[in-house]
This record gives sequence, C-alpha cells and structure tokens, in this order.
Amino acid sequence: MQVLKSQTQYSQDFIDELCDGDNCSQPEQVSCELNSDCDYNEGVLRVLSKEQQSGTGYYVKYQHDEKYWRAFADYNYRDADLRADLGFISQVDFKKFTTGGEYRWYGDKGNWWNRANLYADWDITHNEKNELLEKEAQTSFSVSGPLQSFFELSVEHRNRTGLRHDKSRLDIDGNTDMFSENGVGFYSDFKPTAGVFASLFMYTGNAVDLANNRVGDKFHIRPVLNMNLGKHFEVRLRHTYEQLEADGSEVFTANLSDVRLTYQFNVNSFVRLAVIYTDLERNQANYIDDVDSQYKNLATQLLYSYKLNPQTVFFAGYSDNGYQDDELSSITKEQRTLFAKFSYAWLL
Repeated sequence: MQVLKSQTQYSQDFIDELCDGDNCSQPEQVSCELNSDCDYNEGVLRVLSKEQQSGTGYYVKYQHDEKYWRAFADYNYRDADLRADLGFISQVDFKKFTTGGEYRWYGDKGNWWNRANLYADWDITHNEKNELLEKEAQTSFSVSGPLQSFFELSVEHRNRTGLRHDKSRLDIDGNTDMFSENGVGFYSDFKPTAGVFASLFMYTGNAVDLANNRVGDKFHIRPVLNMNLGKHFEVRLRHTYEQLEADGSEVFTANLSDVRLTYQFNVNSFVRLAVIYTDLERNQANYIDDVDSQYKNLATQLLYSYKLNPQTVFFAGYSDNGYQDDELSSITKEQRTLFAKFSYAWLL
C-alpha cells in the first residue's frame, strides 16, 4: 500500500505584506511525504526476503521568486526499504540536496531579445550509509528572441560512482571508482510560422561508460521538426545520434529515428502511424564483455482513437516489433499485437 501526501505551505498574510502593487515576492514551501508497506508472497522471486517491508520518503523545497531573480533549495530522501509496486520510483536508498538560483534580464521595446536568464545549481547525493553517490554543478545562460526563438548554452561538472567491483557487496566506499564528467550543451528552438516547430540539442564532453566502467568522450545531437500540414495532418520527426569513444577508439554509434504521422478527422477522432527505428553499432574489441557488433530494431504502431467526451475514449490499433543482431541477416518480426481499449470515468 502506498500513501502520497502533498501540500503547499505559506502564509497568505506574509505574502500580502510582501506584495506592494506590481512588486510582489512570493516565498513557496512545498513538502511531500511517501510511505509504503509491502508484504510479498512466495511467488515473488525478485525479493531476497519475504518478510513485510516498510519504507518512507519525503521531499521538501523552499523557493523565493522575485521579478529579476529566484533562489531555491530542496531535499529529496528515499530510504532503502521504500517500494512502489503500484507506481513508479526509479531509485531508492538516496538523499539528495540541491540549491541554486537564477537572474533574469528583460529587454526593452527596441531590443532584438525579450528575456535572458543566468541559471546555476549545485547538488550532492549520498546513500543511507552516507556514502557519496554523485556531486554535480551546472550553469546555463539562455536568451529568448524573435520568431518565438530560444537559445541556451550550458556547462556541467559531475563526480559520480561507477560500477561495483564486487557485485555481491552493496558497499560504495572502497568498492567503486569515482569518475569525473565535464560537458557543454547547446539547445535552441523556434517557431518560424504557425504550425511549424523546430529544435536542436547538442552535447559534447566526457561521460561514464557504464558497460566498461570507465570514462569516454561523448557526442550527442537530436534535431526535432513538427509540422501541421493543413488543418488535419500533423508530422512529427525526431532523430537522435550518439557516439562514445574511449581508450582512443570507438565504443558505439547509435541512431534512433522517430516518425509520427497523425490525421485528425475532427475534434473526436484521429488515426496515427508511429515508426521507430534503432541502429546500434558496437566495437567489440573495446568492450570487456562479449556483445553483438550490431543491433537493429524496427517498431511500428497504427492507432485509431475516438473520444466521445473527456471521460469516454475508445482506442484500437495494431503494433509489431522486429530486431536484428549478429545471428540474423535482416530484421525479423518477433511480436505482433492487435489491441482495443474502452474507458469511461464515472463521476461520483
């Protein structure tokens, strides 16, 4: 059983005292608490103990936001026994403190830009035994300009642990290596005309190669293009390219293409075709363990949706998935699915 409680806490009288016309500063304190009680039966094989297990977690944040600047600090805690079998939690056994802020500039009427931001934060993460997991500092500068454009340049430095040398032990200190990552990122997007959105993200720097427990040089680029062709047809295109090199040679090169075509018949119904293609090439000589030199995957989905009202929706469609590795000469279908779903929400 899982219980989640969230609330925003600040005094309205205190806010009223700070607000004077257009000059209003608003402090905000947010706190969330999470509790779980789990009782596993003998059929659950992924747990080491079948005894009842209880865990807690909480999140606390304080933020002060003014017109030209903002400052914040937050603390996130998840103990090792916390479970979320009815939800989704990607990590437990950590406590993370983050603090940072930003300063804003606003352009005048004659300026080509209308807003600029300088942002920075610092965070540190330990486990319950107070062993260091990660420490990170990052900063970015962004500008908003014409054609609803946005440009951001970011720099980050991170120290993080690698894989455990002895996987039978949970210890971090003396059982892992601490690696340093440094990188520079660039992001931009704009809307040159109605119905068109384009963005580009690039990153270069070093990154931990977790498959081989070392630091490599990483290059990542992801362009995105969304277009509305007329009143009914939408095209969404995205491609991701990533390359990692270590010890003077290539580790892998990955390409991921994502194409989604949607035809909107009316406000109630649409049909969508999604095609996702993955192409991964590995340098086997630069891996510790045996890996395939290539892996390709092709997934497609055709979906029809009809919405009678916000509470009543019908879905029907077809999807398939195929892959290719060193043992296959071409992409081979491994899964085909026909599906349908009807949902209705009763209002009490």
